[in-house]
Amino acid sequence: LGDVAAFDKLRKQTTVSLNLKARQVERDLLEQERLTRENQRRAAHGQKPVATLEELEELEADATVDAVLSEASQIVADMTTLPLIAQVFKDT
Repeated sequence: LGDVAAFDKLRKQTTVSLNLKARQVERDLLEQERLTRENQRRAAHGQKPVATLEELEELEADATVDAVLSEASQIVADMTTLPLIAQVFKDT
């Protein structure tokens, strides 16, 4: 719910400061809020908190690779059973 509220807040923002320092402060604040929300979510799921957003991005990249690998292994497993299934339907 916090992510949705933060997204809505950003979407409704219609101005951007031309002051570089003000924009950097705003960006740092947004990143800190995101890190806090993510660590709350991780704590609720029994996962250890992350120290930085970079660490989080590395974990997410690893999870994506694992998901692709897992899905690929399921596809290969299904492909190995296809000849058996085809034989069963052929015999009936």
